[in-house]
Order: sequence, then C-alpha cells, then structure tokens
Amino acid sequence: MDQAVRVTPTHVQLRWTTPTPAKCQVEFGPTAALGQRLDEDPSSLRGSTNAGSNSGIGFANNPNAPVTQQADIGITLDTGAEVISGSTRLKAGTAQKIALNTLSSSLMVRLHKVHGNLMVDVDTTKNAKLVERGARIVSSLTGVPHARALELLREAKGRVKLAVLMHGRRCTLDKAQAALDAAGGSLRKALEGS
Repeated sequence: MDQAVRVTPTHVQLRWTTPTPAKCQVEFGPTAALGQRLDEDPSSLRGSTNAGSNSGIGFANNPNAPVTQQADIGITLDTGAEVISGSTRLKAGTAQKIALNTLSSSLMVRLHKVHGNLMVDVDTTKNAKLVERGARIVSSLTGVPHARALELLREAKGRVKLAVLMHGRRCTLDKAQAALDAAGGSLRKALEGS
C-alpha cells in the first residue's frame, strides 16, 4: 500500500494506492473559512482532479459557495452568521476543523493506519521521541517489556506493525511483511491470520 499525506495551511491531501479499491486520492481544501475566493481562482481545486485525483472534496460554510459547487463532492457546514461579523475563526473555522479532523481520522482508520485506538503507522526512524512512542505502542499491543519492544522495533526496521506481527506470529521480518501485504496493510487481519 502506497500512501502520502500533504498538509499546508489551506489543504489536507491524502493519496493512497491499494489493490482494492484501485487508485484513490482525496483532497480537502482550500477551506472557505480562510477567505479564499474560488469564484475568482478555482484552479487549486481543479488542480487536484487534473493531478489524477478521483475526487475533490470542497468544504464551505455558506450554501452554494463556489468551492462546494466546483468540487466533485461539496460539503456545506451551514453554521449561520458569525457572532462577530467577519470573524471566520469562530463557528465557520471551528466547524471546518472538526469536519476535516473527523474525515481524515476516518480515512486513517480505513487505510489501516490505526489499530484499536493506537496510530500504528508511525515512522520511528525520524527521531528518539518517535522511537519511544513506537516502543510504547509495541509494548501496549504485545505485552512485552519496553526493552523487548525496542528490540522488536530495531528488528522490524522501525515499523510498528511489523514489530507487532513478528512477535504475534513469531516470525521473521520477511514473513511479517508478507502477512501484512496479504492482509492489505491491516494489522488486525494479519494477526488474525496467524
């Protein structure tokens, strides 16, 4: 499974390729709460579909806003008028943040980046803080002591899912990777197949 996430002040873009469904990409943004006028320059939304995306999702707080009209999927979060006129950080910005967080979190679950309530697709090779986080996750999921969790992470080249699988299936890194691939990236399915 190949995934990429790009976050800028005006966009959250998620791309993934899996055996099923076929190639997919979802892009959120630009967000209307940031004051962008897509009726003047809708190119940023169209750019997502021109780049091979299957769909562009537009969020806005006003009915019939250009971003929702020009997107493949338009979502209106009709929050009504702001308490302080012109301040989009109150209701509109908060509503969009909640909607984007909910949707992106749901996608992370769907992409098998979450196991239970733990984010298991952590790249622990970046810094010591992430190594510690990964070791806590491995220890939590396997019940092994912290020192053993660190060993498993090293053997798994920093990949939490593989460390958990190597312990759970009592197998090598290659066999753990094969099991994860066969399960479409789902740690739960790979563990159940043991």
